[in-house]
Amino acid sequence: MVLNEFFRKLINFYLVKVYKRNISRFGYSPLGVFWNSKESQYSRFRFLISLIEEYSNKKKVGIADVGCGYGELFVFLKTRKIIYDYKGYDINSEIISFCNNRFSKKLFFVSEFPKEICDFCIISGTYNYAVIDNISLWENYILHNLVKCFEMCDQGIAINFQISKSKKIKNKIFYTDIHSMKNLLEKKFKKIKYFFDKNTPNDIYFLILR
Repeated sequence: MVLNEFFRKLINFYLVKVYKRNISRFGYSPLGVFWNSKESQYSRFRFLISLIEEYSNKKKVGIADVGCGYGELFVFLKTRKIIYDYKGYDINSEIISFCNNRFSKKLFFVSEFPKEICDFCIISGTYNYAVIDNISLWENYILHNLVKCFEMCDQGIAINFQISKSKKIKNKIFYTDIHSMKNLLEKKFKKIKYFFDKNTPNDIYFLILR
């Protein structure tokens, strides 16, 4: 199924709506952006950033946090030894306003994709919560966004997904399997690597590299 502009905008509309509703219930917190806990949130940050640090040879790495939520990755990066040039992006304007007020720095922007060239996009859990039940349409939405992100990356993309024996959308959560996601990514990208982390056994991690 081909993703057209109407469906892309409709998906974004529903995503903004559902995240606004959840934040109004739980506040700017892990639960507010559909994380189970801060611990699980940070475990995924830790592994994704470790992949970037392994595959980047730069002392200062430009990071675009796509689907940045309330900006917690920016806090996490301050604990790392490598220096990061951080920018955060989200389609929810209220979230972006919160982030820019939270950190008193204009590092956050309303956008689906990076607005300037970076080294890596990091996409942590951004496409886990599906607002539609059509798996093919949701996968095409993901692939469309990844292609747009990759155009702005000098080195690549680090991303995670929930994993299952077979791909499905259950209770609004998108689950993929190794082979279907690998095959999907290989339609558009030449260099794909995937990884697992013992601390997050329900996730699969992909690097899309130049």
